[in-house]
Amino acid sequence: MRKTINFYILIILWLIPSLVLAQPAQTNLQAQQLLNKNRTSFFIENKGQWPAEVLYLARIGGMNAWITNKGVVYDYYQIIRNYKPEETIKLPLHEKDEFERKHTGIRGQVINIELENANTQANNVPSGMRETYYNYFIGNDSTKWASFVHLYDEVSLKEVYAGIEVRYYFDNGLVRYDYIAKPGADLTQIKLNIQGAEDYQINEQGELVLQTILGDITHGKLYAYQQTEKIKTEISCAFNLNQNGTIGILAENYNPALALVIDPLIYSTYIGGAADDVGNSIAIDSSGNTFVTGYTNSGNYPTTSGAYDVSQNINYDVFVSKLNTFGSALIYSTFIGGNGADRGNSIAINVDGNAFITGCADVNYPTTSGAFDMSWNWGYGDGFVTKLNETGSTLLYSTYIGGGGDDAGYSIALDGIGNAFITGSTNNGNSFPTTSGAYDTTFNGGYAGSTTGGDAFIIKLNTSGSALIYSTFFGGSNVEFSNSITIDTNGNAFIAGTTNSLNLPVTIGSYDTNYNGGYDVFVAKLNSSGSALVYSTYIGGGADDQAYAIAIDNSRNSIITGTTTSVNYPTTSGAYDTSFYYAGNYTDIILTKLNVSGT
Repeated sequence: MRKTINFYILIILWLIPSLVLAQPAQTNLQAQQLLNKNRTSFFIENKGQWPAEVLYLARIGGMNAWITNKGVVYDYYQIIRNYKPEETIKLPLHEKDEFERKHTGIRGQVINIELENANTQANNVPSGMRETYYNYFIGNDSTKWASFVHLYDEVSLKEVYAGIEVRYYFDNGLVRYDYIAKPGADLTQIKLNIQGAEDYQINEQGELVLQTILGDITHGKLYAYQQTEKIKTEISCAFNLNQNGTIGILAENYNPALALVIDPLIYSTYIGGAADDVGNSIAIDSSGNTFVTGYTNSGNYPTTSGAYDVSQNINYDVFVSKLNTFGSALIYSTFIGGNGADRGNSIAINVDGNAFITGCADVNYPTTSGAFDMSWNWGYGDGFVTKLNETGSTLLYSTYIGGGGDDAGYSIALDGIGNAFITGSTNNGNSFPTTSGAYDTTFNGGYAGSTTGGDAFIIKLNTSGSALIYSTFFGGSNVEFSNSITIDTNGNAFIAGTTNSLNLPVTIGSYDTNYNGGYDVFVAKLNSSGSALVYSTYIGGGADDQAYAIAIDNSRNSIITGTTTSVNYPTTSGAYDTSFYYAGNYTDIILTKLNVSGT
């Protein structure tokens, strides 16, 4: 496999590909955000605003595809925001804009997929012209201006090779391409010369995978077919690595007297728009569809027709996106949010394909009639729980959970009948809602009214989202963050997180009943009624240890993962790696399995 030249650059979206490939440039961030304001699924013709080798430009969130007379230049980019949303919430508008400009940058990578030895004079034929058009009046050189620049649904390049056409089009917001070989055409003419990728390979599934600094870009296993008036026949077809490092296409047992259509499926690790997009949690349904939630402030984050909310709601919104089993298309994608900063932290799916999301929400986050709490409770944010129907079109219920300070739900799990279990953290003191008979109804943390932390909480919400079955604090006199929750078949809740409390409630005989310094991991099991701890234990060394996720096996042993900076984090004889690797302030990953009794 030959390695190709790397390109790490700043990108100006209206620059020509030759300049993009040749040199870094200072990015006009405001212009980029303006150009990305609306979702687009069309090809922009070149009427002299770009060099002659450029034929069309297709722009989607995070990528520009420059169709040239030699192939396609893929211009991938990502906006990097080096600040947290809460840092700008209270700033005046002019200060907010200036702060964001100073703390925002862009990174990107350009990959050129050139059709080696192709006909650079191939006739290009656009179709599906839109009624709208673009005008380009950039700079003071009027010879480079262009007006009435047309937009098209698809573009075909005829005879790029003898008897072979390339058709570019959109499918579910993604740029696709087909090779259409006329009867008798020689497929070995097709040679893809890949430039600019970190590396590339054909994987075991027959997919062409391009590695970039922003993630892998996959050209899926080829689908090829031949069509007669009555029958459509699938043809065995695959990418092939040639000796000179180019990528070719091999097809077997097809009729050379008929046209052959070759359709690569392109998908990637990207989901996002032109601004800041963060995926915090993922879940899979019984059909293998993928659900992702997080938060975004991209006005052009990809949404789908008929989804609950297809428009950004100011500041950061929660998003929920459902992708098909191949990652090739959005089944649905929606914003959920109000006028403040809203974040989705965790997602779970029930047997009906409904999505349950928890996180942190600000003022006028959407709630539903009859929900447990329909009003924002002030502070920097409330926790929330939202249930979205199978098609992503309707909120089945949506409720705040919080008091007068700062609350956030970090993890959600479901039992067999659809009750939702939520864990997170609060510094609300005694204004956070708890229930009679719950394990701990008194706030323990020393940080009530601050933004730095407080107690963990565990909540069980009924199936309609209208009432708390139980709600309890969990913590000592300092800070707890409960990051993950899971449920066993008996309805016992297992949580894992981080504490620096010397007096965290632990149970007699548990693995470690003593605080070890810095931040310790905690693991706790709460009984099915939420009234008592089954077990609770510290786990840690002398520095900072944090648990981010917990799972249980069939024997109800709990397994946690997270990070540590402790050289003496407890390890076991015969484990994979018992030595801490220390270099500067870096962390090691931890993986710890605790027995069923927590001892």
